[in-house]
Amino acid sequence: MSTPRGERHHRIITLPVKGGSTHPVILAAYAGEILDAYLTERGNMPGPVFLTRTGAPLQRTFVYQLVQRIAMSAGILNPDTLSIHSIRHSVATAMLGTGEPLEAVQALLGHASPNTTHAYDRADQLHYSCAYRFDQRMATEVTCRQHRLVDQLRSPSCPS
Repeated sequence: MSTPRGERHHRIITLPVKGGSTHPVILAAYAGEILDAYLTERGNMPGPVFLTRTGAPLQRTFVYQLVQRIAMSAGILNPDTLSIHSIRHSVATAMLGTGEPLEAVQALLGHASPNTTHAYDRADQLHYSCAYRFDQRMATEVTCRQHRLVDQLRSPSCPS
C-alpha cells in the first residue's frame, strides 16, 4: 500500500456492499489508530469488526436505534426522520457543497454512475436536512468540550 507524499500512513479496507460485491475504502491514519485501539480492547478475533455488548454482529436495526437515541439526546426535532441514509445523503451533499470533486464523493459512496452521485448535489437545501443539523450540533458540542478541557488543563483547580 502506498502513502501519498506528505501524508501519514493510511490503509485500504474492503467492505461488503449490496449485491454481494465489495468496495475498497481508504482509511485515514487517525481513523486507523482509533480502529486499532478498538480492536485491541475488543480482541482481534475473526468475524465482523463491530459487535454489540453481547458479542452479536452489529445489525442495521441496532445502528438505526442508536442514531435515534443519540438524535433525541442531542435535541434533534423529529429524530424519527433521521436515518443512516439521511446521514449519508447529508455527508455527500456537504462534501459536494464545499467543492469536493464529484468523482471523490462517487468513490466514497461506491456509486457506479456519477449520475447517482449528482443527485446529492443540492448544497442549497442542506439546511433542511435533520442529519446535517444533527452533525452541526454534535460538532458544536465537541468543540465546546474541547475548549473546556483545554481551559481546565491551562488552569487546573487548586486543591482545597
